[in-house]
Amino acid sequence: MKILNSLTIKNLKLNRKRTITTIIGISLSVALICAITTFVASVQTTLIERAKKLEGNYHLLFQNVPPEKISYLENFMGVEEKQLSQAIGYASFTTTNENKPYVYVINFSKEALQGRGLVLTRWSYA
Repeated sequence: MKILNSLTIKNLKLNRKRTITTIIGISLSVALICAITTFVASVQTTLIERAKKLEGNYHLLFQNVPPEKISYLENFMGVEEKQLSQAIGYASFTTTNENKPYVYVINFSKEALQGRGLVLTRWSYA
């Protein structure tokens, strides 16, 4: 083992240009791998945050659940948070679009409103 070590050091000393070039190449390849890994992690985080903002921050969505089954789902093992919403129906709405004179009304809990990615804006007729 000592012979192999001494031959390697002797070879590195004799070929200084090649040794420096090899060290620079290894340093650049490590920097490139780190940059690509950081870029991929950044893109993944950005896509997750975008999905949360546009679609909402939830994993499962149950629709048309009977009221007696809601407590079962709330107490189910692994459920950390719940977001409740209830479809109320349609209401008449004054609009310039004659084909759609109604608006669909949904009742959201505070958690559901924050977790669904919805943003309320205030507007009124002038």
